[in-house]
Amino acid sequence: MYVQTVNSELHSRIENRNNCNYFSNCISRDLNELFTPFLNKKVRKISGYGGWLKSIEKLIEPWQKKQIVGFNELDKIMIYGSYTSLICRVQTWDQVSKKYCSNEIYFGRFDDSTGELTKLAEPSKYRIDLTAEELIDAQNTHNFHESKMTEAAAIIRNFQDS
Repeated sequence: MYVQTVNSELHSRIENRNNCNYFSNCISRDLNELFTPFLNKKVRKISGYGGWLKSIEKLIEPWQKKQIVGFNELDKIMIYGSYTSLICRVQTWDQVSKKYCSNEIYFGRFDDSTGELTKLAEPSKYRIDLTAEELIDAQNTHNFHESKMTEAAAIIRNFQDS
């Protein structure tokens, strides 16, 4: 059985996770709205290392420079293309545990041969109401089932041919 103490660090980490999820949902929605007019239009360079077109760079610059209400100095946002996916990584810093909480949001797809935006994803819908008690229950459930799986695997091993 997993035993977790509900203390200030755990509450801080839960609050940070909820904040990261909240910002991720907001940014995901905003990026969807921002990129909608560019559907089936070129947004990425196709020569050299790739990258954003200058006009797109200017549009996403406020996010890259963290000009977002409620964002702390150590929080981070990166908006980038990977293969043919458009990704936004949101990271929020927890002052108590000294750890980052992060989400990677897939928000679109582009054609790497033309640089055109071919698809926009629905905005993310991360939960923003997670609780310490819920986390502890989930960890206990996970550990219980993991233990049962280990027991079952041991029984199955007894009947496998060598």
